[in-house]
Amino acid sequence: MNPQQALQAARTLLSRSERVVCFSGAGLSAESGVATFRDSETDALWSR
Repeated sequence: MNPQQALQAARTLLSRSERVVCFSGAGLSAESGVATFRDSETDALWSR
């Protein structure tokens, strides 16, 4: 399967899915503006 076919297969699976879960690495939440879990900030999720 070439990369274009793989991308189309993934696109098809995602479009037919009812729920999608994404696991990401550390730092993604901070980069996107979502509250972090362990920072010393008062809005960090662990500080609540």
